[in-house]
Amino acid sequence: MAQAKGELFETLTADDYAVVNNDDPLVIELAQRSRAKKITYGLNTPAEITGTDITISPQYETCFTLHTAGESIPIVLKTPGTHIVYNALAAAALGTHFGLGLETIQKGLERFTAFPGRMETIPISNNITLINDTYNANPLSMEKSLRTLAQMGGRGRAVAVLGDMLELGDSADFFHQQLGVLITKLNLAAVFLMGPHARVVAESACSYGMSQDIIHSSNNHQQVARQLDQYAQAHDVILFKGSRGMQIEKCLEQFLLLRNTGSSGSVTTKTVQAGGTC
Repeated sequence: MAQAKGELFETLTADDYAVVNNDDPLVIELAQRSRAKKITYGLNTPAEITGTDITISPQYETCFTLHTAGESIPIVLKTPGTHIVYNALAAAALGTHFGLGLETIQKGLERFTAFPGRMETIPISNNITLINDTYNANPLSMEKSLRTLAQMGGRGRAVAVLGDMLELGDSADFFHQQLGVLITKLNLAAVFLMGPHARVVAESACSYGMSQDIIHSSNNHQQVARQLDQYAQAHDVILFKGSRGMQIEKCLEQFLLLRNTGSSGSVTTKTVQAGGTC
């Protein structure tokens, strides 16, 4: 993956522009190989496009202040997560390069809605919020999604339904052990695991002090949904995430059916609308 990104930079000429994440040392190193002009963005290091004051609203919007060349403007994104701000900064960098004003950039960013299966927020009865992030999973995206869940759980319990991360080769056990360590640090109320590596995650978490009562493992989607249906209560925030091959969206679909939300077996999502409530 890193090599492929480096090749993209190397194809750019001196007349081209590269948008560079200044918070990522690897990206900076790869970008240095390119003759292209650089437009930088970041949250933690000096850059041309930056973001500050990141919060998640009671409506699970991501709010931050966008800064460009001495100007600033508040942004309210409909998708939760600090990692979403990086995408917004990259888009803003392109917008400013092509001469768009900050108000135009603000309107564009605030109209964005999540793609299916990518941090979709689904409000259901009893003020329960589901996060459909079932499109795929790798160690980095799993960590970002779980940390976002922990932030969102401040007004209720944070619950995770996790499938295996696939295609990790010989490193699979290691990364699932690390996942077990991570979930012990996030104050999650419960974790529902599914997949061949569920045992690895559970054993790792328990070895770092997590109570066995918090971790639930299962072999099929319907059983996970039933366990979750018995556990869930008002104001819970529930994340569904796993690699594409794990089909964790089936757990979400079955849970919705058990909750009498729809009768067709399909997921009807409703993304929270930004209301400037940050």
